Amino acid sequence: SLITTYTSKEVNIYVLDFDSETLKIYKNCPSVGDVVFVNEKEKVDKLFKLLNQEIEQRKKKFQDYNGSYEYYISHSSVKLPTIILLISGYENFKETYEEEEIILSKITRDGVKYGLYTIVTAISDRSIRLSLRANFSQIVPLKLNSAIEYNMVLGKKCPTISETANRGIIIINDNPFEFQTATICENEKLHDYIKGICDYLKQNENTKAKPIPILPEKVTISMINNDLKSIESIPIGIEEETLEISTYNFTKNLINLINAEDVDALTSFTKLLIKELSIIKTTKIMVIDYKNLYQEEMSNVIYINGQNLD
Repeated sequence: SLITTYTSKEVNIYVLDFDSETLKIYKNCPSVGDVVFVNEKEKVDKLFKLLNQEIEQRKKKFQDYNGSYEYYISHSSVKLPTIILLISGYENFKETYEEEEIILSKITRDGVKYGLYTIVTAISDRSIRLSLRANFSQIVPLKLNSAIEYNMVLGKKCPTISETANRGIIIINDNPFEFQTATICENEKLHDYIKGICDYLKQNENTKAKPIPILPEKVTISMINNDLKSIESIPIGIEEETLEISTYNFTKNLINLINAEDVDALTSFTKLLIKELSIIKTTKIMVIDYKNLYQEEMSNVIYINGQNLD
């Protein structure tokens, strides 16, 4: 309902699917930044870093808006999306990423004030530490083993729940209510229905939720085109820790030496460097290729090979 009710400009969703991994069907939905699985450690680490940074950035932005996301949204011309973190299968998360619980505790404690909400699914409420559980203002138990368990989970006496499948109890205005969960279509049609919705939204939305920034296996020119402005700031790679574009100022030295033990690696790097420099319209490039390593056609480049030198 979130992805069909709100656009990616209004809601960004990040999913940690540590359960059945069936939520990957939402991966290409515009409102979904990513769906991460239990073995994707780098993505998990980067996601928590991203969310933590987002909270710190919003703290500064909201200083003139009562420090509140709701007040900022209603009074600022610049809009920020609500962020939702969904952790499905908390038991597996706790077992595999115990060190991330500290960051999760901060996110669940401070996030709501800055427009970041967390949803966690667990087999038992005992799976979640008391200190962390205290950060959740709403707990929604579905079918539990006994009536007393509802009382313990919700902290108040609850009515005996019906034996009907998919029933649950929710607290509204300090009163417990029994509810019946709904399904969007017949189970056998569920996969195709969700896929159809995601495909439709992808085709009709021009924006997408911010992706989890991870170090790419291969850096291409298309990734750094926006940073190509002058030879004072030529992109040469991506920093592993910060994932920011690393640049070099070629005006600092008239002569710059590039060394490498591997000739193929050196050739590959310098070919890309030549292409970058050729994109800058105010730059003229001459390549003297004594060993004929750069024989392919290069635009906007004066090329001299080994034959011409002889």
